Amino acid sequence: MLPVVFSESAQKAIKRLDKLELTFRVFGMMPTGNLVIEAFARDMRGNEPFVDQDILVFEEENITLYIPKHHLKFIEGVVVEYYGWNDKDQELYDESRTYRHNGFECLEHQSEIAGLSFSHAEVDSILSKVFWQDHHGAYYAFAMSGAAAYLDNMEKEVYSPLDIHHAISAGYSNLD
Repeated sequence: MLPVVFSESAQKAIKRLDKLELTFRVFGMMPTGNLVIEAFARDMRGNEPFVDQDILVFEEENITLYIPKHHLKFIEGVVVEYYGWNDKDQELYDESRTYRHNGFECLEHQSEIAGLSFSHAEVDSILSKVFWQDHHGAYYAFAMSGAAAYLDNMEKEVYSPLDIHHAISAGYSNLD
């Protein structure tokens, strides 16, 4: 049994596909306290921040899911919605600037967050996506350097969602 739930529209889309691969990650928290889960529509095990992680593989029919072991309990039960996808969407698609991948997107997920932690590589990947969506060039570099300085001063090996929130704030403060 798969640890995620596919909406009715996602189930219909999956039936039309030869194969669906999704690599999940916990991206952060909404102000409501719900988790933001991202599902890339490909096998990301060879890419940062997944390279050195213990990844669990779940397979059922034409679906393969890749989930970092340390985040499984936070991802379990997330609803994956399908919003449609066409050639124009694919033409304009930039994985680094969206949370919708090939039409699939995870809905906000209510989950207990006690014990939720992120490696430095995961935090770097999250920060990069947050700042790249809003800024380009020098702005991106300044925001990333402000966030990196904040994290370096913490001298930690794992980070909490609150640490990420503060690093993002430090990055945006570096733009002033």
